[in-house]
Amino acid sequence: MKILLIYRNKEMGFSIGKVFKPIEQELRNFCDVDSIELPCANYSIRSLIMNIKFAKEIIRKEHYDLVHITGAEYYLIPFLKQ
Repeated sequence: MKILLIYRNKEMGFSIGKVFKPIEQELRNFCDVDSIELPCANYSIRSLIMNIKFAKEIIRKEHYDLVHITGAEYYLIPFLKQ
């Protein structure tokens, strides 16, 4: 199984994504896991579009069985269809 974990930009402050890091490490024992950090650290329209394009490009290049957004970046969901 190949999994992609999407983390928001670290500059955005506290994120539940930090709590997910130990889970990511454990998953690596059983699956092929990639993780990305979104490039933009705010919620301007321009930043949202850049984050969407970035995530779509990563997913376009590789087939993932599971894509998990590890925080509040749920606005990506409609755009991440493979």
